[in-house]
Amino acid sequence: MDNTMLMEPQTSPPDQSAPTAIPQRPIRSVPYAAVERHGLISDRRTAALVAADGTVDWMCLPDYDRDIFFGALLDWGKGGLWRFGPAAMIQGRQSYENETMVLQTEWKTDDGELVLRDAMLWPENQRAPEQDPCRVIVRCLKCTKGRVRCALDFRPGFNFVDPEEATFEEHAGGVSWEGGGGGGVDGGVEGRSGAC
Repeated sequence: MDNTMLMEPQTSPPDQSAPTAIPQRPIRSVPYAAVERHGLISDRRTAALVAADGTVDWMCLPDYDRDIFFGALLDWGKGGLWRFGPAAMIQGRQSYENETMVLQTEWKTDDGELVLRDAMLWPENQRAPEQDPCRVIVRCLKCTKGRVRCALDFRPGFNFVDPEEATFEEHAGGVSWEGGGGGGVDGGVEGRSGAC
């Protein structure tokens, strides 16, 4: 799923009559971001690398040594990625908020400024067996100044193999993904709109 949208600072509830996002496949100007241009988010069981352009381009699920879900770091075409940031493929400035594992990527453009916050929620130590492989990434993109055209591109990689079954569903809270089959990766992702 990939989309572009125009973002501006929100001072009142979102306009429900706003046009929907327009699908558009991004062209990566720098095919592979250098390793030093990545931040790391983790939940103690797995980790994701987030490039300074807002792309999650490496993550194994449900653990460090398991199936590759996002692998664009190795193969942009088949590896899978989750890009969230300005539509223009530009590198931002990355840092961690205070003494936390919340990664912050900031972009300053001629049109405005954006801040992306990424984190993985730490799972409980005692969980029901069916919840053990579940992982949660929270991504929040906010326009802090001006108006900036943004892009969302979510393409899971499934060990560099196309998934046998994957479905996307739009609902009031955002978009959900459920799928599996390819390479033994099963799971779901849910996107929600709201304040961050």
